[in-house]
Amino acid sequence: MARVMEIMKDTLAGGEDVLISGFGKFEVRRKHPRQGRNPQTGDSLTLRQRQVVVFRISSTLRRKLNPKPADPERPWAVPDAAECWTK
Repeated sequence: MARVMEIMKDTLAGGEDVLISGFGKFEVRRKHPRQGRNPQTGDSLTLRQRQVVVFRISSTLRRKLNPKPADPERPWAVPDAAECWTK
């Protein structure tokens, strides 16, 4: 697992996205410089340009985490957890 994490870190540091099929995608995004404020002093300052990593969950995993209710008359009733992971 440590080797996989190292590969992911190196790939993201190189500006490339990392896709894990059925799980999600780690994306590198650029944030432009913007005005900010020091919360302690209230002083205005310019935040520099930077890159951040964001995660987007795959639709497969999202459906497993948020299954549709089995009974439309009882939308609050969630199917048995075992059913959610076998579909």
